[in-house]
Amino acid sequence: MNAYLEYNPNVFRDKIIKLDGVSLKNIGVSRSSKNVASAISGLNGKAVLDIGCGVGYMTIGALLSGAKSVVAIDICDTEKILRKN
Repeated sequence: MNAYLEYNPNVFRDKIIKLDGVSLKNIGVSRSSKNVASAISGLNGKAVLDIGCGVGYMTIGALLSGAKSVVAIDICDTEKILRKN
């Protein structure tokens, strides 16, 4: 994946948002998360299915990147936080 994706730290810099139930510890921010964030920048006008969405970190990122729609699915415990976010 790293061979063809370059992470741009400025992709979401102007779109900082606060999410309930999120900390750097519990969302597992890692190199793979940065790669996914880079990949979702090309979603303009597309429909997205986010399986295992957690509290919506990548779901909201997809919407901010121009996705036409996002269906987010996860277990019941995180659904309440996702809906609030």
